[in-house]
Amino acid sequence: MIKKFKEYLKEEYNLNKSAKKDLKKVLDKDKQKHSLNVKNYLCQLDCDDEVEQAAIFHDFIEQGGSKKKLNKHITKKAKKYVNILTHDEDVNVVNDFKNKTKKLSNNDKIKVFNIKLADRADNFNKRIKNKDLSDEYINKTYKLLKYIIKNYPGDQVKLNKFINSNFTSKCKKLSKLLKL
Repeated sequence: MIKKFKEYLKEEYNLNKSAKKDLKKVLDKDKQKHSLNVKNYLCQLDCDDEVEQAAIFHDFIEQGGSKKKLNKHITKKAKKYVNILTHDEDVNVVNDFKNKTKKLSNNDKIKVFNIKLADRADNFNKRIKNKDLSDEYINKTYKLLKYIIKNYPGDQVKLNKFINSNFTSKCKKLSKLLKL
């Protein structure tokens, strides 16, 4: 997977050596794989270069990367998305996400929601695979998805298809909670 990560960074973004080095230094192998998975989930939703950059760097700050280095490597818009997606460990993620996305334009909301959906889809499915999907995590996911569904300004059919494909078809409890 590391080879794929390196190839992706080279082929897709032609990132300079400094950016690649900073990413590899901050993100361990699992987080590198996670970043690519998030980017791949985004293929099911609307995605542009800035969204892909934010997907690759979305855990950079949380994993110890500096904002100064982040600023060097991605566009202003992608940095804005990363900042919205970055949470302190002890914060209520859903409430923090609600507060940070309230005043975004519809276009930015769609992009941030898509990254968050892709991030949660990968984490959710990883927990299913590892048989580590707790009721608490299902409930947190339910609250997040409920908020996104209610406030998503984009294509609801595409959103519902993504949620069904990546969440509710794999978890009966979440399906019952969402009633999709």
